[in-house]
Amino acid sequence: PFTGSLVSAVGLAPATFHGRIVGPNSNDTRCELTIAGAAYCWGDNAHGQGGNGTTAPSRAAMAVQGGLQFVSLADGSAGHACGLTVTGRAYCWGANAFGQLGDGTTTDRSTPVMVQGGITFTQLAVAPSATCGRTPGYGLMCWGSSGYGLLGDSVQGVVHLAPTRVNSGVQFTSVQLGVNHACAIALGGALYCWGSNLSGELGNGIGLTGTAPAVIDARQYLSVALGMYHTCGITTAGQTLCWGGSSDGQLGNGGASTTGTPVPVAGGVTFASLTVGSDLVGYHAYSCGLSTLGQAYCWGSNTYGNLGDGTTTSELVPTPVLTGVTFSSLRARQSTTCARAQNGHPYCWGLNDIGQVGDGTAVNRLTPTALVWPEGRTALPVGLSINAGDGQSASVGHATAIPPSVMVTDFAGVPVSGVSVTFNVSSGGGSVIGSVAITDGSGMATVGAWTLGASPGLNTLTVTSPSLPTVTVKATGF
Repeated sequence: PFTGSLVSAVGLAPATFHGRIVGPNSNDTRCELTIAGAAYCWGDNAHGQGGNGTTAPSRAAMAVQGGLQFVSLADGSAGHACGLTVTGRAYCWGANAFGQLGDGTTTDRSTPVMVQGGITFTQLAVAPSATCGRTPGYGLMCWGSSGYGLLGDSVQGVVHLAPTRVNSGVQFTSVQLGVNHACAIALGGALYCWGSNLSGELGNGIGLTGTAPAVIDARQYLSVALGMYHTCGITTAGQTLCWGGSSDGQLGNGGASTTGTPVPVAGGVTFASLTVGSDLVGYHAYSCGLSTLGQAYCWGSNTYGNLGDGTTTSELVPTPVLTGVTFSSLRARQSTTCARAQNGHPYCWGLNDIGQVGDGTAVNRLTPTALVWPEGRTALPVGLSINAGDGQSASVGHATAIPPSVMVTDFAGVPVSGVSVTFNVSSGGGSVIGSVAITDGSGMATVGAWTLGASPGLNTLTVTSPSLPTVTVKATGF
């Protein structure tokens, strides 16, 4: 790893560091846009990366201040976020120790500030210590720390507080940043990568750090996604490939061996887009893909339920996310995954210790869970709650006097009809008749009959519905 001093390109005092440049550790934040282009963020906010003028974390989406209208956001595994306005101007907020906000300072900002230079951008990407943007002429500019050559300007260990041109005469159609490496697709589909290569994440072998863009292979690519130690891409031929570290099976090829060159992802699913995630020390790495039919698949580490399959078991090949929702976009961030439903509503799942799922709780979610979102639509089911029958009693071996029911509501608390709800015996034995029920016009689903188990004591029903919180109905047999 690089050891030395970060020296500002504009005369700031050097900041000595040792090891990999990973920027702030507080970066478990998510941001999304409303239909009108307003940015909302939730989760960690220690550096102001929530953009709401404070540094307090939030378990639900809060509006980014400033009244700006954005067309896209960049909020990767970083302690800052950036947005691109309708006029092509870049604004950033959050951590700024390495000048990654591009405002000419190293001062954290809790509200958006414009990137210096008056440059028009068409796409932005963020890393913990840097930001890059693509210009209308297909050029690339980056700012922040050039540790491991991340800025692509052929040097290491320098901080640029304003946009600096990437050292390449190539025209690029997109750019993506990992933690310490970057990749960009050129006109024609050639994939160029640069930066750290400790685990072969550049795709051209293992161990050779690149300080300027270099082609990784002869294939043509449509898209690419970067984590800390691994990279995945989709070729123009429709093939999905991954390379780099694979301690958690994040390459999706059925094994856990590191490889410095692209290997095919198993399973035969045709993906339209990819996303990868890991924490800032490279543990719990995983990958996800969105199929051409809008179905989400994930593979790799599943410590916090970030694969969304209802378990915490890691997978070596693509595994379907357990949901009935069809998605239009998918993004992995550290150990939390978020997706946008085709109706525009955001869902998240996985690690939720500081509210990064955005459902108002701090409970890890093993399957997609709808966010508390300002654009809640009527008849979008988001809440499942016990309506009647909890805590009742009955003789063992007999049906409860009042069949328990649950209610499904939307964001405004309005009952939602037509939702499938399943009742399953989870303790105490016994059985249910009519275990699957559809909510009526009052949003209610009622089990046909619940017969308690043969032994005295607590009996429970677990009630589930796709993408909704699970509830438990209790009764005592005597």
